[in-house]
Amino acid sequence: MKESKLVLGTAQLCLDYGIANKSGKPEENKAFEIMKYAAENGINYFDTAYSYGNSETTIGKFLNTYKSYKNKINNN
Repeated sequence: MKESKLVLGTAQLCLDYGIANKSGKPEENKAFEIMKYAAENGINYFDTAYSYGNSETTIGKFLNTYKSYKNKINNN
């Protein structure tokens, strides 16, 4: 897998995070759409941390729901 130079930050997918965030955290299906778009456009790293709310769980649910994306996301 070719490594991407861009990384999808996931804090804003699972928290009311960011100075410009006026709408709060997105619904789970919207978070999935964002992750699908990233994977389909060559972004294969998702930045997450325990302190990012339930981002790790959301990414796991995404990968279990859309199994075809597992080979597009780097899990190192």
